Amino acid sequence: MTRFKKLAVASAVVTGMLVSADFISISPTLSAADTNAYFDALITRPGFWKGYSLRPRPGFGAESPYFTNQLEYKKDGGYQASSSAPRYITYDPAVDAAKVVIPAWVQPGYSLLLGTGLGATDTKFYPSEWTGSFGSIGRQVKMDNEIMLITALDPNTVSPRGVMVSRGQYGTKPVAHAAGVPVYLGNNSLPHQVRLPLDTTDGNTYVFTWDVMYSSSYMNTGLAGNKTFQFSSGQDAIWWEVKTRMDGGSKISLPSGFSKATHVGGLDVRSYNRPGGDANWMLTDGTYLGPGVVGNQPVSPMESTFILYPNRWIRYWVVVEQRANDYDYIDLWAADEAQDPRLIYKRIPASTFSKGAPSINKFWLEFNDSSSRLPEERTIDFRDMVAYVRNFAALKNIGDVKPLLQRPAPGVLPGNTTVVPGAPKNVRIVSQ
Repeated sequence: MTRFKKLAVASAVVTGMLVSADFISISPTLSAADTNAYFDALITRPGFWKGYSLRPRPGFGAESPYFTNQLEYKKDGGYQASSSAPRYITYDPAVDAAKVVIPAWVQPGYSLLLGTGLGATDTKFYPSEWTGSFGSIGRQVKMDNEIMLITALDPNTVSPRGVMVSRGQYGTKPVAHAAGVPVYLGNNSLPHQVRLPLDTTDGNTYVFTWDVMYSSSYMNTGLAGNKTFQFSSGQDAIWWEVKTRMDGGSKISLPSGFSKATHVGGLDVRSYNRPGGDANWMLTDGTYLGPGVVGNQPVSPMESTFILYPNRWIRYWVVVEQRANDYDYIDLWAADEAQDPRLIYKRIPASTFSKGAPSINKFWLEFNDSSSRLPEERTIDFRDMVAYVRNFAALKNIGDVKPLLQRPAPGVLPGNTTVVPGAPKNVRIVSQ
């Protein structure tokens, strides 16, 4: 069945705007001493549309010119997708960025307890409530200081329903546990995300840019990949996923020289559109990738590959030419403190149309993995995975994007309180 995008309102369309605004004059091979100078320059130039610093400073959210609580719960005016404690995305003043923690252990529902006492030799326990998270055979369970492995689930779905476990794993000892102790499960995903409102419209070209830094905790994780950043479409449906491939990626996206021992991963994109769309978008249902795209997991072809290093700020640029009643075109660029901007994807035809709404709805800090069982590499120390994100900015109809393609500045490393030296602070603002 043919779907139609809503035509953009003519008065909202700005076309032909070239890069002629005041912009920070930094060579692509240099870095600013002020780690936020790039973002601060973007938000003052014509074409700036929306920005979320993710830091407690005078912000640029939709609600207020002094919006400072972007990481708070919805009920408090922020963009946390959940109102449950604890929060796993918080501001870190030492790094001056949002700190994103994927905990090794989570308590499902933040309230899961042991329903009845467990003896030291028992191989089945009864939780205080049932959760579908138990469905992962081999998933780690932690009570007090003992770690167990799920071996089977009680086939009887009538309460009380038990979980069969192998006791005393990873060097821990099987001991008795009293009813009411917290029950934790091994975890590879952010329990809840921050989702930043966008709500794009057809007839405009958008540039989205942001910075991320992965700490050393992301090295040699044993994971295949992470659904790190999500552009949702329609009514907040997953759509365009910028991934961190801890295994380096597929043959298409695996960077030359990649090593899990020294690098975080590779970079590619997963699209929730399907390959094989007709050249005439109007003959599709709005959920396809266009001609020339041969895969969606990852999206291919790719123009180049990119290695993600630990403890370096990495900058992404996603450019979306959003067209009415036709495929949209998407580019992806990446750079870091030492690697010049590189074009990863070029004019990929896709469709933002989803559930009747032609819009990029939100940008998610998703940090999600489909696997719940901790891989052996993470069970060596059961470490949390920590990353930092800062300065999401969206611009509209600016023309040539290349003047924006500048390396991120070195900043404060995790655990440090000093800034890595950069260029002098007296950066001049010039008119191009």
